[in-house]
Amino acid sequence: MTIKKLMCSITLCLAASIGAAEASDRHVNCVQQQLATLGIDPGENDGISGARTRQALAEFIRGLAGEDVQAIFEGLPDFSERAAVGWCREIGGYAPQAAALMPSSEPPLILTAPNIPDEVRGYIQRSYDDARRMFAQEYGITTASKPVLIVAFGRDDLEKLLLEPVDGIPDLSPSAAQDTADDLCVGVERVMGSAYRNRIAMCMPPEHLDSVTSYDIWRGRYQYVMLHEYMHHVQREMLYDKVAYEETGRRRMGPLWMVEGSAYLAQIKSRGGPTREVSVPMLFSLRGSDEEEAVPLDYIRQKQSVRSDGEYAASNLSVAALALRYGEDRMVDFWRVAGELDDWEAAFKTVYGMKMTDFEKLFEELRHDQSKLMKFARGQEPYGLDMRFGRIKGADRPGHAARGPVRG
Repeated sequence: MTIKKLMCSITLCLAASIGAAEASDRHVNCVQQQLATLGIDPGENDGISGARTRQALAEFIRGLAGEDVQAIFEGLPDFSERAAVGWCREIGGYAPQAAALMPSSEPPLILTAPNIPDEVRGYIQRSYDDARRMFAQEYGITTASKPVLIVAFGRDDLEKLLLEPVDGIPDLSPSAAQDTADDLCVGVERVMGSAYRNRIAMCMPPEHLDSVTSYDIWRGRYQYVMLHEYMHHVQREMLYDKVAYEETGRRRMGPLWMVEGSAYLAQIKSRGGPTREVSVPMLFSLRGSDEEEAVPLDYIRQKQSVRSDGEYAASNLSVAALALRYGEDRMVDFWRVAGELDDWEAAFKTVYGMKMTDFEKLFEELRHDQSKLMKFARGQEPYGLDMRFGRIKGADRPGHAARGPVRG
């Protein structure tokens, strides 16, 4: 966001706030504390995205040196309660002393049933810390927000924990808690997870509890789900979906084939050795899983849910093909750009150099022909010269991982 736009938003904010009471927001509060730490006065530290905070941000931007650094902040949405999480994250990435003021720098709230041993609660904390560390090392992402972690060994415990009030976070409805508990726990013999706007929930079969006697056991059984759900947490932050969007007609987080395929690439980082990276053998294996149903990507996008094995298989194969062709950094860039533009299609075109609908059509051709799939993944003709992409403005941000395409 340019300084001119920021100053214009100050005027709009003044007009909109007359006679209105605003609620405090933790990420606005984060930005105010960061600015004060950097020697810029944001006014009262009240968690309200007012004119004085915007003036302080304009002063902060004027003091930035270098086009790449300025591009990071110019790409952010206008400062508001909704956009504050991105400003908090990027200021924290710019200045180490400001990173310590992000909400994510403090341990998350962990909700479990009373019978869960302290050792197991420690495994949950360590699992979350390992996920954050992996995302920072592999993808250059350190989130500003933090979720509440809800872990249960059984359906009834999960439903109760989901309904437990948490300061600063909207309550879940009884129907949402019931549906989630049923989906994750009933008739399931392994760990299942789900991510809400401010919560990550995991449900394990009750009989697992007594056998979780070390972190190695925990990690081997459950870490892939923590990584999968943490990616959804990252996606929501990048899409500025940590605050409910009040305008009508806003689409859900998506497209869902990209949502779930990205989470799959995160969850395989729990593996050891070469199988944690996207490779040609992995693409062969994913294609075999996809062959049975071959669910069209446009169907998943329009349906806006991923439920069946076939829908997951299509999502995993399509995103893995993109990652093998363009590198996993482009996947991360997609979520960042989608949030900044507030437009999935425009973000896909910016990041991958083609329309989303064109890729969905192309994928139907690729999935049914292994030779064509490999040529696309390797950038070979006829899928080469007409699919080039350029540098994304602001991509070389502090801490942004520099992972190139994995050829395998």
